[in-house]
Amino acid sequence: MPKIHLSCQYKYNGKSRTDLTPNQKKIKKKIISDFKNGVIKWEKNKCRCSANNDLIVANKDRLGFKLRIVLCKECGLVRADPRISEKDIGLFYEKYYRKLFTYGINEKIQEEILLNNFNGELKRGRDILFNFVKKHTPLTNGVVFDFGAGTGGMLKVFKDAGFETFGVDLNENYLDYGRKMGLNLKKGSIDELKSFHKKADLVIASHIIEHLHRIDIYLKKIWECLKDNGYLYVELPGIFNQRDFSEFFVIEHLYYFTLKNLKKILGENRFHFIAGNEIIRALFQKSSQKYNLKITKQHINDILVFFRIGDIPIPINGLNLIKNKKKLKNKIILITVSILYKTRFVNIIVQLKNIFLNLQLNKLYVFKLFLKQFFSYASPRINE
Repeated sequence: MPKIHLSCQYKYNGKSRTDLTPNQKKIKKKIISDFKNGVIKWEKNKCRCSANNDLIVANKDRLGFKLRIVLCKECGLVRADPRISEKDIGLFYEKYYRKLFTYGINEKIQEEILLNNFNGELKRGRDILFNFVKKHTPLTNGVVFDFGAGTGGMLKVFKDAGFETFGVDLNENYLDYGRKMGLNLKKGSIDELKSFHKKADLVIASHIIEHLHRIDIYLKKIWECLKDNGYLYVELPGIFNQRDFSEFFVIEHLYYFTLKNLKKILGENRFHFIAGNEIIRALFQKSSQKYNLKITKQHINDILVFFRIGDIPIPINGLNLIKNKKKLKNKIILITVSILYKTRFVNIIVQLKNIFLNLQLNKLYVFKLFLKQFFSYASPRINE
């Protein structure tokens, strides 16, 4: 088996990173059975740059599914390869997705989940409106589309601010909840936006692009949905915003981005970057020309280094390892590791070791990443 970039905790063993409820375990077994019986199939996910020069990053996702994550050494794009086939992904979402991540819960708790989801969308909608739209565009009204609207909370913010709003999603329960809030929502994907017979001033794509099989085709359709000089807001989980990659990799995400990777892909699809961050939350404007952003070897190297920085056993895992004394025969090592974990010095040691392993590092840049990784706990983490 080819060597993976990250440590043994990312090798496939069938075990979930998090504790699963009985319902989740049941659903996970059904998914594995569907893969085994050919109901859901895998397909090759060749890099969009057409290169065939990949480094295997990990071989499992956070719920314990077998999932190979690779990084293209030519363009730096991180992706799942193989991935759930385009033909079968709809079945996966319809049959399993929400149940797998909302614990297969009863109707009463489902209402609470929908309410919490709606409130979370309201908060994100306010962030989009005030920190991106009002700050970086002249828009005070107009048409807003939400591609993947969920319960419609983000659209509610814009509707209350005087915008005309429309949204699409594939989950009928979420759509029904939003409709009760007076929102114009339809079941469907990007093509369904055309049924509104309007051009948008702003399209919101929140936690959508990382799920798409054909990113360039969907971006072309979004481009066509927008008015001239219209705006596209994108948010998704950013690589440089993570502190634990064992929580980051999930079976339904086909791609993983840095802000620079995202800017490159959108630039090639005639979107000009306006503002954004590594969380990732970013605003782009429709353009008539393409933008060719070069991804340097240094940026690819920075991604690999940051993976190494994130590949640090958190204290609770270290203590679990210490309790299993059969794996640590030498009592001196046992005591030393125990002290290191209790004082958190082990984190610093592992990070410094990873930094100095690579002689081609931009030391200042990596040191900044190190500081962010070790000391910053305020940044929101998004793993939808």
